[in-house]
Amino acid sequence: MQFLNGRYRVGIVALFLLLPIAELRSQIGVGVGLASTGEDVFKAGGELEDLLRKDAENLTYGDLSGEIGFYGKAGFKKGFGGFRLAGDVSYVYFQNSQIKLTTFSVAQDTNVSATFEVGTNLIPVSLGLEYVLPISTVRPYVGVYPIYTFVNRTFTRLEGDMIAGVENVSAGENEFGLGFEGGVELAAVNNLAITLSSRYTLANMFSADDNEGTFGLFQLGLSIWFGDILGNEDDKSESALGGEGSSE
Repeated sequence: MQFLNGRYRVGIVALFLLLPIAELRSQIGVGVGLASTGEDVFKAGGELEDLLRKDAENLTYGDLSGEIGFYGKAGFKKGFGGFRLAGDVSYVYFQNSQIKLTTFSVAQDTNVSATFEVGTNLIPVSLGLEYVLPISTVRPYVGVYPIYTFVNRTFTRLEGDMIAGVENVSAGENEFGLGFEGGVELAAVNNLAITLSSRYTLANMFSADDNEGTFGLFQLGLSIWFGDILGNEDDKSESALGGEGSSE
């Protein structure tokens, strides 16, 4: 019984903590943009080594860094000026690129080579805090977000010496990291804003293995937000009250 009472107390405390957030203005939005994984070649190569499950001391491959991809996202914001809660989920797609194994050891005196096509999809899910200047028309903001990223790569063998076990095979290790965003919201019409933003995510900041390099994700995009993000409701209410007063 004491355990239940304890749970109820925790729930009541959480409810009171969330009530101020629930009273804040809310917005929902969608967006699109470009993305780059930066120097992610070591991560892709490591996942390919895991798939091959052979001696890979002499494995080398072409550089995949700087590949440009595309993303779409949906999100929400809770708050107008100052600090606010913000979260979103994105789907990031990187077009297929080639990775070539030039010296891969399968036995003491036997090396093979092959070329693979590598496709990458990422799904970052974020929830964090933003600070926005409460200006009516142009509103700059910055944000910090813990981000969990679902990672999926597809390796397809195209040509080269025979290597068993890799053809249309998916791989990927999910990551947990931290994202940093800056942007500006532009007032368009009542209850609608256009946002230009850029975000850099240290995707494996909290989940990197020993000797693992940085897995970074850069996103640059445009989004549209609907809701009382511009504070026009207060202006409309004041106008309505003023109109009533003048008519009397």
